[in-house]
Amino acid sequence: MLGFLQRAVVGRGVVSSFSSSLASFGQLKLAANPLFSTVSQSTLSNDPSPKSHLVDKFVGIGFNPLRTQLRAERLEKSRDLQRNEMDDGSPEVIVSMMTYRIRDAIKRFDKCKKDVEGMKTIDMLQHKRRRILQNLRRRNFSTYSMVLNKFGFPDVYSLPGIYGRYFDGITKSMPVTDDYARIRFNYHTKYKQRRRMHLWHRLRPELLKADPKFKV
Repeated sequence: MLGFLQRAVVGRGVVSSFSSSLASFGQLKLAANPLFSTVSQSTLSNDPSPKSHLVDKFVGIGFNPLRTQLRAERLEKSRDLQRNEMDDGSPEVIVSMMTYRIRDAIKRFDKCKKDVEGMKTIDMLQHKRRRILQNLRRRNFSTYSMVLNKFGFPDVYSLPGIYGRYFDGITKSMPVTDDYARIRFNYHTKYKQRRRMHLWHRLRPELLKADPKFKV
């Protein structure tokens, strides 16, 4: 029993001496740290306000995920359309950020044509952008004109009713011929194509037609 107590006391002394050596080693490491040497310990304790250069260096946008970085870049490009300094949800800003996202996606899908799910997302995004532009045209025509002037979009106006529901190149007064029926009912089983067109081959011309000012 006495031997066990002696070993415990000796072990406690070894642990305490080891912890003190670790503390001294940590102080040496802090002294050797360039960040700690540029900003003294007294300055850190007496002035708790954030340092802007340190915030940009260690908590900047570069430490965020890539998706957040891209969103911040698109928002920075849309500053001239903001209604105020904190605006990131007005229709014109949303259209601007959607446009920059679609433009980045066109460059990416030219190299990666197998991302079909991403292409479907971009397809839905361009239809959503068109609906926002149609709503903006009805509610605020001056802002709508400013957005079209910046990005070079064609006017999204279409006649109400049945006039805007046909494909490009088809009018209501065209005679019903076999060629016309093939275009109008191109998904019919009788006229189904043997080889299905790739989604990107169909989607890419639509995106470039909606944004003629963008050059790949």
